This record gives sequence, structure tokens and C-alpha cells, in this order.
Amino acid sequence: MKTLLNLLALIALPVCCMAQITIKDTAKLPFLKEAVERSFKQAPPFTGSRLDSIGHELRRGDMHALFAITPYLDSLNQLTRFLGYHILKPTQGSIALDLIEENVSFLPSEITLGNKLSSANWLAFLNGNFNKIQFDKDASVFLLTPMVQRGVEFEALEITHLRRGDLNRASGRLLNLPWLKGGNIDLIIGQHDPYALYKIAAALYRNRYRFDEYHNDAADYINLLQLLTGVDIGVKSEKGEITHHIETDFYTPSRENLLIYFAKNYEAFQWDLAQHRFVNSGLKVANVSSEAVYFEMLLSKTDSTAMNAFIKLTNCDPVKVSALTSVYYKANISANYALPPYRFLKQLTLLTKYCRENKIDFSGSADLQKRIFAFNEELSFQKRRRMEDAMINSLTPNELTALEYWSLVYESVSNLNYSSGRVLDTWYSKNWGKIISDKSQLSLFLKKTALFRNLSISGFCYTYLAKFNNGNAKTLAALKGLSSADEQIEQQKRLAIGIVQAPKALLPETQKYNGGNYDAEIKNLAKAFEATIKNAKDTTARNDSISKLFAKINYKQIDTAFCLVEHFNFKWAGEKYSFMDRDFGFFLEDFNSANVRKEFLSVFRSRSEYETYAYYLKKAGVDYHNPNQTLNYDKIYDILKYNVITAFVGGGGGWKLDNEVYAVIKLLELKFETHLGYPGKLCNSGNSNGCHASGRAKEWMAYLKAKGLLKTKHSEPYSFSYFDN
Repeated sequence: MKTLLNLLALIALPVCCMAQITIKDTAKLPFLKEAVERSFKQAPPFTGSRLDSIGHELRRGDMHALFAITPYLDSLNQLTRFLGYHILKPTQGSIALDLIEENVSFLPSEITLGNKLSSANWLAFLNGNFNKIQFDKDASVFLLTPMVQRGVEFEALEITHLRRGDLNRASGRLLNLPWLKGGNIDLIIGQHDPYALYKIAAALYRNRYRFDEYHNDAADYINLLQLLTGVDIGVKSEKGEITHHIETDFYTPSRENLLIYFAKNYEAFQWDLAQHRFVNSGLKVANVSSEAVYFEMLLSKTDSTAMNAFIKLTNCDPVKVSALTSVYYKANISANYALPPYRFLKQLTLLTKYCRENKIDFSGSADLQKRIFAFNEELSFQKRRRMEDAMINSLTPNELTALEYWSLVYESVSNLNYSSGRVLDTWYSKNWGKIISDKSQLSLFLKKTALFRNLSISGFCYTYLAKFNNGNAKTLAALKGLSSADEQIEQQKRLAIGIVQAPKALLPETQKYNGGNYDAEIKNLAKAFEATIKNAKDTTARNDSISKLFAKINYKQIDTAFCLVEHFNFKWAGEKYSFMDRDFGFFLEDFNSANVRKEFLSVFRSRSEYETYAYYLKKAGVDYHNPNQTLNYDKIYDILKYNVITAFVGGGGGWKLDNEVYAVIKLLELKFETHLGYPGKLCNSGNSNGCHASGRAKEWMAYLKAKGLLKTKHSEPYSFSYFDN
């Protein structure tokens, strides 16, 4: 029962919060009110309790509060305490310890705080040191040893030109912050008194984290100090490491150490009229490495500036870049959104280093770069497919790495990565012999399998080893005959040998029907549509209901669906006719265009289902038949094998693009009068479900082989798209 009541309380509070009401307002919600009140009866609220009062007294610097909190340290009685909308049930002892730790700064040599602190130990400490304990008003903390008498390790770095520019542009706002003026620190700055530096550091420490209190302006304090001194002071964090990102540090030690530094050293800074800042002539300021400068540029709001810095970093020392990557990642510093994740830099620097050492061109010629970047553009299906095919046919083994490198650099550009995905996937399969017969190419490929997997991102870059899945004796011999001093290559070689010896088969799907793909029948679509419109509460509900209704229609009802929905507007225009692509595989056209719909209905009404799909495949320029228009099963096999496209890297969570594949499958289904156990159409999307044709494609590939319809062996490696890991 107690557990149930706690659960009810947890349910109640978020509801109240989201509705912007208070606990008192729950009088209108008797059930919720009862649940919350019962929760309070089990454990009295912390707010308004004596412990709560003691907490406020501690923050005011009341020495007696240190004694008043003592008996609570041993208490196991529970209180109800809120953390945001979470209801907690801590003991009085744990709350008392939290309050002590939030309001004191005693050295480890003076007392050990923590869960083992008892009332007796705390009282003995107070009695033995009562006359020595001081309250530092600037820092709002009790202490024995003043900040100025404490030791501190620090590192001073120069402020980069880029950083200086940012600070100068922000100076007007920084020098007029409310807390700066409220504490008269602006006047101290105006007097060119370095004491202002100490006061700023103290204000930062004073606003340290306390239970359920959050201050998101720490960067302002750090920026002010850097603006006024021209240096970046790094101090140790709670991990014992020097950090130059104190503003992102959740824990208190780095703020405290920065305060100690300025308490001890602010007087060494003197105002320099020429530089218009405080200068410490005795301070040893280290130069910032080029890698650190580039990392700073990653934060630029100008995409080109950030991207150029990223590209330069990919060519820097892997050790230095890896270290800085860890620093920025741990500090949760967000780079420009046009860039890949920080972790890409670790792998890209290793890739470029390997390429330099082995004289491999990873950037490519100007002409190759031009062809690669052309994939970034919005292109028609026909033009993109022609460009992809041209690159597949012209690319050399020595140009592959450039395509991979630039696709990784521009990971956020999905157009590029779906095109490079199809090019790389098809090229590797069709030219696999060129890879395994050349030890340098095989070594490079194995190196990539490790580096790309360590990117830890969706896309088939994660599954490069899959190309070994149906390797033959020649592949196995090439692997066994390869020897490398690179441990990553050796490790991946062993994995590849294991795959060749025990390959994964392309097994049929075990579940061909699901909630997003099933057979349905609506006998009277017009009547069902009328009922849907009538029962909808609002426009959003109406649109959702229409989408769900149209998810159940069959091919013959498309004409009726067009007529019914013609004069209804959807909030997002793309949802209105999305069923044409998602459910029926008509991928080429934008059905929001009245002319497109008019053409489709003309074709639909005058041709059979087979002829309609054939019409749009021809319009898309898909080559799937013989000169006499009969199906060319070898061409179709290649379409099924390579054209369910997975992005090389990223690609919206690994989503696959079907493009023409389902339309080709539909021709096979109609010709052979079978769906191979699948529902009658690709998907029942309803603007919520997503489907792709890879399962169907695998089984039709097997069907064509089993029926002896292929003239060639098609023994090259499978597509990456059929292997998820």
C-alpha cells in the first residue's frame, strides 16, 4: 500500500506542474489531492521544517545553526523533499549532511565529511574549533583556513585572438550585469582596483550548486575574468585534473580553487592603460596550441569557420586532438551544429595519420572533390542516380578514401551520405577482387573497419566487416597471408577470418506482418471517410484520422482517396499524400502538385496496376528490363541487392531509402502472383509508421535464384544494408 501511495504521489505532482497549478489547487482534483496528502502524512515535508530553517540560518552565517543541525545527523526519520517534480524521501540525517556540505569548506585535514559523519563527531569538531571557525561573507561559506592561506595548483593560458574578439563584443553586456552592479563590483572595476577580480571569483563560488538550485550564468563570471585579465586561469576540478572549463563544471571544487587563486593573487594584477585590462607581469602564461585554437573555432556560429577548423583538426596530432576531444566532450561544450560529433576527430586523425604514413591520398583531386560535393545538392532522382552510377564506374581504389573522408567530415549532410552510401556499397562489392588482391588495399580496408566502427554512429560505416560475409577461398587466403605491425589491422583480420569461416546467411524475416504493415479492407471508403470527418474533434484529430484511414486502403482505392481528400488542408502539406510513397512506393513524384495528381490519375485510370508501376519506373529512368520490355532478372537482382540504400554515416538513425526497389518488387509480385508471405502493400504508414523493402528484397533475391531465373552468379559480397551490426 505504501508503494502504491508513493506512486500516486509521483503521478500527482507532474500533472500539477504541467498544468501550472499548486498543491492547493488540487482541491479541484480530489483523487490527486488525497494521494499527495497521504504521501506527506507518511513523511512530513522538508519545506517549513526546522531543518529547512537551519538551512537558511547557515546561509546567513549564523554560527549557532552549526550546533542546531547536530542532532539531525543521526536521525533516520524521513522527510518529503522535492527535486523539481520528483518526490524524494530522504532521512533527516542525509539532509543535514547535505546542508553542512553546501555551507562549509573545511579542509580534509580538519574534518572528514561524508556519510560516516555522526552527531558526536560533528559536535566534537565544533567544540574544539568554535573560536576559529569563520564565516566568509564573500563566498557565503564557513571555514577554518581562509581561502588566501590555502594552496592551489593552476595553469594560465593566453586568450586566443578569436576568444578576445568574442569577449570584446560581449564586454558591454558583461560589464553591466545586474549582480555586478548590485554588488558595486562595477565601481571597483571603474577604479581599476584588482580586488574586483577576487570579488567576481567569490560571486561565482557563492552561486555554487545547492539542492534544487541552478545557476546557468557561470560563463558570465569566467568571461568577465578573462576579459579583465586577458588570461585563462585553469584550476583543478573534483577529478584532480586542471580544467579550463570551470563554467561547465557542475561540482564545486573548481570554483573554490579559482577563488583561492584570486584570493592569493589578485593584488599581483595591475591595471594596464594601454591594454585596458589587469596584467600580472610575474605570471607565466603558456601559449595555446594550434589544436586548442582550432577547437575554440569549432564553437563559431559561422559554419564555414567551424568546418574549416574541423578539417584542420583532422590533420593534426591524434594524441593532442584526442585529449582535447575528451576535455570538450566531458565539459559538455556544444560545437557548431554543422559539424560531426567530437568523437569523429579521434578516428579521423588516426585515419589521416595512417594515410600519410602509407602515402594514401585521403583528400582527393579537385575534380574528385567537386564530384563528391555535388551530392550535397538537391538533385532529381534521375540526375542523382546518373551521378552515382558514373562514380561507381569511374572510381579507382585510390580514390575511395577521399569519398569516405569527405562523407565523414560532412556527416550532417544526408544527401551526400546516402549517395556515398550507394556508391561505396556497390563499388566495394563489384570490385572486391581489387581489394583482397592488393595487400595495401586490404590493410587499409581493415584499418577502416576498426576506425569507422569506433565512430559509434548509425550508417553502414559501423558494419564494414560485413563485406567479408560471403567471402570465398581467395578472400580467406588473402586474409591469412596478410601480416601487419598495426594491431588494429591484425585484430580486424582475425575478426574477418571468423566471418568468412562462419558467414551470416540472409535469412527470411520471421515477422512479415506487424502493426505498421498488415492487410486491411475498407469496403466503403467514402462512407468511412465521412464518419471520420464527422467524429473528429478538431483539425489535428481530423488529419490524424484521415491518415490512419488511408493507411488501410488498397491500390484500387487510390482514385477515391484523392477525390475525398482534395479540398482538405493538412498542417504539414507533406502528410496529405505521404501514403503514395510510404505505402505504395510511388517515390518519384510530389503529389502535392495538382499537375502530378492529374497525370497520375490519367495513368491510373487507363493502365493496369503492373503498367502503372512500369510507367513510373520508366519515367525515373530505372533500367530493369530487356530491349523487348520483358523483365531482366539480373538487372532486377542488382536493384534488389544494392538499392535499398543505407547512408554511409548517420542518415537519420540508419533509415533506409527504398526509392525504386518496392516498385520493382511490385512488378515481381504481380507477375508471379505472390507476395512471398508479406502484406499486399509496402506499409500502412498513417504518418506514424515507417517501413522499408529490405525484407522483401532479400526474399525476392532468393526467389530469383531458386527459380533459376538468373544468368550470372552474383557471387560478389552482399550489400551493407542487409547487416545491422
